[in-house]
Amino acid sequence: MDGIVVVNKPDGWTSFDVVAKIRGVLRTRSVGHTGTLDPMATGVLVVALGEATKLVEHLTAADKTYQAAIVFGNETVSLDKMSPVTKTVPVPDALLAALAEPAKLGESVLLQRALAEELARTEQVPPAVSAIHVSGERAYDLARRGESVTLAPRAVQVRAIIATGATLSPAPTLFVTITVSKGYYVRSFARDLAVALGTVGHLSALHRARSGDFTLSSSVSPIDTREAIEAAVIPLGSAIRLALPTCELTEEGTLFALQGKPLLPTHFCERVEGTVGCFDSLGRLVAMVDVSTTGEGRVRRGFAHPSRSASKPTEST
Repeated sequence: MDGIVVVNKPDGWTSFDVVAKIRGVLRTRSVGHTGTLDPMATGVLVVALGEATKLVEHLTAADKTYQAAIVFGNETVSLDKMSPVTKTVPVPDALLAALAEPAKLGESVLLQRALAEELARTEQVPPAVSAIHVSGERAYDLARRGESVTLAPRAVQVRAIIATGATLSPAPTLFVTITVSKGYYVRSFARDLAVALGTVGHLSALHRARSGDFTLSSSVSPIDTREAIEAAVIPLGSAIRLALPTCELTEEGTLFALQGKPLLPTHFCERVEGTVGCFDSLGRLVAMVDVSTTGEGRVRRGFAHPSRSASKPTEST
């Protein structure tokens, strides 16, 4: 089975738990996911099956939209509710006043200034409790042993951010929807936003609403039946069209691509550039191809195709 299935990850499951469950249900080892979700997080986890695992690096690079709840006044080691509180700082009266009137969050100069600063962010320091390697070890292993972990800032982008609600009970909490680039940690956002607002904070809830063009509209649960999961699989060709720009190859271009040969500008039926999904004249997927600004193509990944055993093309004259 080749394609993509969107899983609605439950609270308490790791991303690997989901992959392991899908492997067992579909009885296949060729399964991978396209962006880790912490155990406390829920929502969109895009799972690739079979030939679609070749798309993982591209699907992982897609922007993602999250709905998050940030509690102010308490900080934890992991920057979320999954570890004990390590620091407490009073919440400024101005912030408490803003959170007390959710309908007027847009009028809070303090809050809107802090959100604008985050929207302009170009680098972010990941949480110490993360899977990033430090001297051959995972950062979270070092942090859990009580060792000091300092991670270098990483390039990120925030596409959009909006405060959607707030409450003071049981703790001062802000609800936001945020769309971000690959590599962005919403737990770090909770830390940094709290500091910008004059206090500390941590993430109390996280839900991924979108990953690239994939949403929960056609998702399944990892505990659904095999029949339900199979029925929800997005075919490989359709998944490519959601993940990448696409184009049609000429007959000779199709043969060149199937053999991994460099492609000429004349092999593409329309002008394209960057990484594209290439199809033959019958709409069958052929390959992922990197196309230069001058129109030459290099096959990045090939896919199973009925013409895979076709004879070599004649040389162009």
